[in-house]
Amino acid sequence: MLELIKRAFSRDAASDAFENRRAGVGRPFSAGVNEPTMDDVPPVADGPWSKGEHRDATPPVDVPVETTSDIIVPKSAFDAWPEDSNPLVNAVVDYVNTLSNQGLYKRKEIHAVARQAFNCDYYLAQVLNGGHAQFVGNSGVLIEETWGDVSAALKAMHAKDYMLLAHAGRKWVLENPELAKEQTGFEGGIDPALAKLDKPFYLLNTKSPLRPKIAEWLAMHPDLKVVADDALGQEMQNVIDANAMLPHRKAIITCASVTGQLTDPLRVGTAMCCGRISPLDFLVQIGSGTYKPIEGDKMMAFMVSTLSGSCYATPIEGHGVTLYECVQHDNAHLPKNKFDASLEDIQAYRPNEVGRQLSHVSQDEILSAIDLAKRFQAGDAIHLLATQLKQKDVSSLTILNAGRMQNGQEALICGQIVEGQVWIYKVMEHGVTCDLASADGGQLAAASRAEVSFHAQSHAITSLR
Repeated sequence: MLELIKRAFSRDAASDAFENRRAGVGRPFSAGVNEPTMDDVPPVADGPWSKGEHRDATPPVDVPVETTSDIIVPKSAFDAWPEDSNPLVNAVVDYVNTLSNQGLYKRKEIHAVARQAFNCDYYLAQVLNGGHAQFVGNSGVLIEETWGDVSAALKAMHAKDYMLLAHAGRKWVLENPELAKEQTGFEGGIDPALAKLDKPFYLLNTKSPLRPKIAEWLAMHPDLKVVADDALGQEMQNVIDANAMLPHRKAIITCASVTGQLTDPLRVGTAMCCGRISPLDFLVQIGSGTYKPIEGDKMMAFMVSTLSGSCYATPIEGHGVTLYECVQHDNAHLPKNKFDASLEDIQAYRPNEVGRQLSHVSQDEILSAIDLAKRFQAGDAIHLLATQLKQKDVSSLTILNAGRMQNGQEALICGQIVEGQVWIYKVMEHGVTCDLASADGGQLAAASRAEVSFHAQSHAITSLR
């Protein structure tokens, strides 16, 4: 890192690099990776699997990816500088976001200068919008890492006055970790010590704007790679594809989303309600919420799509979730193009209404199901079997049972519609199975508790940081 900063401010090196990039010359991207080997992977316990299926001995283990070697920006953004600093800074922000969100690169795998410029610009935007308190509050658990990037960027830019303010804010956070968690930037969430830093920052940014400093630092950096605008998409795709750990990291995110379905009270309550509708129905999607008149009161109701139609899920704190029928009106009087609707058409419009109660799940039942899902690592277990069965979409589980079965064993039983078939996942203390719910039945896949635990460990969402 120190060597990079020295190179960035070496007059000869910076001048040469600047002229090369102005002419469209840049080093090709060459991000290498350390491929995982079988020696890196612990053994997996034996367990039952689907008949005739070849089982991979172990899932991949996340390994460090080499830091990206270039900071790629379009020529139009570079050419706009120094008259306009915004396109260049925005381009680097887009670069970091693309690598993080699409390439799933970890923070330390992204070029240090790009990451530092990104966080320095984030710092600027947050403070200008809601002061240092907002910056601290919105940074959350990443506050110290973010401060570190901001400090490094300001130091590299020789922005001494900004450094003093940032250092003061960082020092306060280190000394007041509990108070730091309470910062929001809104009334009641602004500590006076942080507020004192805001006015000097605003005055400094008026006198000596920070964004042009960031842009100048980037423009003169030897690792900036300027590419033709029409080549940018392919260049970025090359960087994304260079991350050999991308498929495994996508799997980690999918696994976390399955776990989220089984630990979020609204989703769990709604999934359990769908499993109690008579005749049995299956959850497809939970939509947005709006206030609706229900039983003489106005309550938040979330639109729910099920296999048989639409309904409303209404959560009431301390009382659980209730599922209601959705009464839909055809509003046939409305023109096909809604923009052609007259005032009379709009006034005659009849919105969806909440109908009769379909099912209810109590708060205690929801919390008990969540506890069971956590104890049995249900999200990880179901994702493991879905992966074996090459089922990519596990976004709509219906909870059919959460508790003791007739044989006395505890189990979390979930159903999912897959290409017209009903798959039943049964997660128990000793492992998980997936069965086909049909006259013929039959087990599709199974895994032991040891296998589930290993899958949970190798797919921990915390490994993405």
